[in-house]
Amino acid sequence: MNDIRQDTPAAPISNLTSRNRSTIVVIAFSTMLIAATQLIQTFVFWIVNRSDAAVIIHLTPWRALWLQTVTPIALLGLLVASFGLAWRKQWGRPLFVWTAVVWMLMVTLLSYWIMAVVNLPVYLLAIWLLYRKSSAGLHDGSRPTPRLNVRHIASVTCMALACTLHLWAWLAAMSSTSWVWRLIPHGHPWHLLVPSAMLLIAGTVLAFRSNRRQSAGIALIVSCVAMGSVLLASSVTSTFLSRYMPAPRPHGFIPYGFMAKYLTLLGGVAFWLLCPSFRTRLNGSKKFALTE
Repeated sequence: MNDIRQDTPAAPISNLTSRNRSTIVVIAFSTMLIAATQLIQTFVFWIVNRSDAAVIIHLTPWRALWLQTVTPIALLGLLVASFGLAWRKQWGRPLFVWTAVVWMLMVTLLSYWIMAVVNLPVYLLAIWLLYRKSSAGLHDGSRPTPRLNVRHIASVTCMALACTLHLWAWLAAMSSTSWVWRLIPHGHPWHLLVPSAMLLIAGTVLAFRSNRRQSAGIALIVSCVAMGSVLLASSVTSTFLSRYMPAPRPHGFIPYGFMAKYLTLLGGVAFWLLCPSFRTRLNGSKKFALTE
């Protein structure tokens, strides 16, 4: 019994007792990754342009200023909500929902309604997955919090850093004007992608043996969902949809063909890693039901 207990993973990213729990973990960590990255982007922008901050504020339309004020607040709310979801807190779901709803309403009231239209399907899908009946019992805050150990913390840290560097490499490849290039001014996206792969391997090795394949798949799915969400949101400023934005209308170029192929490949690898674990879990649950 002691051996079985020690080989049981202990925290959200690897303690995936059901497929529904895996879905919630993906929503939580991808939201966490996107929110943290966009907050860092905002911080870097104002740090780099701190000497011209007064001029930028003076020349920016009032709608855009309000949007730049509301957005960081909403991102902070989503960041806190994602932590609540990851640790099964009862306030995680309502905070996520209300933050997303209020944010979309504010964006619409500021005449950036096209942004709300593009992002709304993502939030509706996330809310449906969080509130479906099969996920209801997974947000019970009365459940005991899983124990942590050094090995698990090291594995989760490596996985989180791998997902972060993976997304940042994606942003650098997506646009030559991305803020990520300030981290690698004379570099290449590979300079972030290679460390990301090394950290993913390290996190997988440090994970519990029974969950290594699943942990790697979850990490890749988190990156895939985050990248897809960012790519979808960027369509507002890089496609014909920019004509529906208030003036001045930002516009940029994104290589959608390459990005779509990369996401398809990444998602395929992730599901290949995850499907055997889901199949094993399903067979195990059926066997348990028959023995009862």
